[in-house]
Amino acid sequence: MTKEEIRVGYYLLNFESQVKEIPLSNQIMIKKITVVDEPFVIGGVEIGGGERTFWCASIEGGSFDDIKQKAMALIYGLRFFKMGPVGIEEGHIESELSPPDLPREKIPQLWFLKPEPQVSGTYTLLKDEVVYVQRFFDRFLKVGTIKRPLATAWYRFNKAIQSDNLEETFIDFITTLEILFLRSRSGEIRYKLANRVASLVGEEENSYQIYKDVKKLYDLRSSVLHSGQIDYEKLREKTQQLESLVRKSLLSVLALKDKFAYKNLPSKLDECLHKRETKIMLHNHINEFWGSIIFPKNYK
Repeated sequence: MTKEEIRVGYYLLNFESQVKEIPLSNQIMIKKITVVDEPFVIGGVEIGGGERTFWCASIEGGSFDDIKQKAMALIYGLRFFKMGPVGIEEGHIESELSPPDLPREKIPQLWFLKPEPQVSGTYTLLKDEVVYVQRFFDRFLKVGTIKRPLATAWYRFNKAIQSDNLEETFIDFITTLEILFLRSRSGEIRYKLANRVASLVGEEENSYQIYKDVKKLYDLRSSVLHSGQIDYEKLREKTQQLESLVRKSLLSVLALKDKFAYKNLPSKLDECLHKRETKIMLHNHINEFWGSIIFPKNYK
């Protein structure tokens, strides 16, 4: 760390890993920290003491604004890579802070904490996933500025993960797909959305199934919005399925960002219905962009 740089440690929430230190760049490190608490004595009896462990993100940068942006990119990236309600604490770790005063407005607001995650469970990086999340961040941190409407889709995706209301989560995921794949509300929206998602993320063996699934998920959105009768166990399962489709869609659109103007992507996806070579071309670009990264199976 140079004299011009500062370092801040943020608590990570709902995060676990089988590896104690995970460097994601020269300036971003995830690590496990152990704190030993001394017991205190009341009436001659020792109380408390022992070890506490927690995970933190140690981030270096040239300014607090720079660090805040890196912290937000870290959480966006972790959520894009794998399912799970990982978040960042609205606070900081004193031992990782230099200088000692972190302005409150420089603390990322992209954080998440609820007692019983309804959608995804705890975020856990397995040992064999660490190399792929490192490769992912090597690519992801170089993406550059994300503009609207893609930035709005990112926001709705993260809003869905952060919500503790299952219906709102489901609706926000569907809204993310609409932002990604629809340019107007005219025509058969349900049909267009299902076809375009299937064209982008579906392979030859499952494209038609994805098409049918998206239509059913869109219909379920209407039930959630307009009906008071909801099967919450079914909705929870379908929300996991939908989250996985949204994540794949975001990663695919991100990979095509510099290949096509964002406004032209829907027409390219419609073209896939009639030109197999167009779909092959799009998928080749996506696979080339993400290279040798193997993404976890987020939903089966």
